[in-house]
Amino acid sequence: WDRCSRISSSPCEGEDMAVEGAGGRRFLGNSSECEWEGITCSRKDGTIWIELTSNNLSSQPGNSIIPMELVLLKKKIQLLWLSSNLHLHGTIPDYVGEFSELATLSLFDTSLSGTIPDSLLKLKKLTALRLHNTSLEGTISSHMGNMKKLSWLWLHGSHLTGLIPSELGKLRELNALTLHGNDFDALGEFPQEICSLKKKKNLLHLWTDCTDIEANREGTVKEDGGDSEEMKHTCHCCTRCLVRDDHVGSSE
Repeated sequence: WDRCSRISSSPCEGEDMAVEGAGGRRFLGNSSECEWEGITCSRKDGTIWIELTSNNLSSQPGNSIIPMELVLLKKKIQLLWLSSNLHLHGTIPDYVGEFSELATLSLFDTSLSGTIPDSLLKLKKLTALRLHNTSLEGTISSHMGNMKKLSWLWLHGSHLTGLIPSELGKLRELNALTLHGNDFDALGEFPQEICSLKKKKNLLHLWTDCTDIEANREGTVKEDGGDSEEMKHTCHCCTRCLVRDDHVGSSE
């Protein structure tokens, strides 16, 4: 931990009651969770935002990256940001599907591993899913196309495999989709069902490992560093084509 209390002199471990008012506000202290560092509670509807980005969090490999204790707040948590904590290890647990009010889940730039569990696809209110620059592996389920409220889907810079499901074209609210830097099977054309979202003017950012884009299209960038053409889709709708070496370590 780097920050455990809104009082900067409050230590992260041990008794800190000597610091006036710090004991109650320390994370996991004896006061309401709404007083803890990184926690914001709405007085209007009781929803909770947890924002612990870049807080030097750590955990042991083999655990769940989301603590089980948070299930106690499963009907309240609306935003969960644990990103940019490189020593935070673990997998996405099956109980993530119990967070029925969750709208934003950000676990990028962590040591996240494992696969995307089917239970995550139950989060019907999720609008932003940021899992990029991790060790995530496995495939993208076609059922992700049923997450109708998704606006931001960032999955780049991981180890995902298989085909890019054409069912993502059902995400009518999608504003950004980033898939570059994975190990997808690049066979022929990029799914045209996803390209069709560009016509609806919502999808503004579509980044993947691709080639043969129309370089003259407004807002389009071609970045080709000599990567094997066999590893790329042909994409005429992507707003940016990248190669693996261009984005290793990038948090874009």
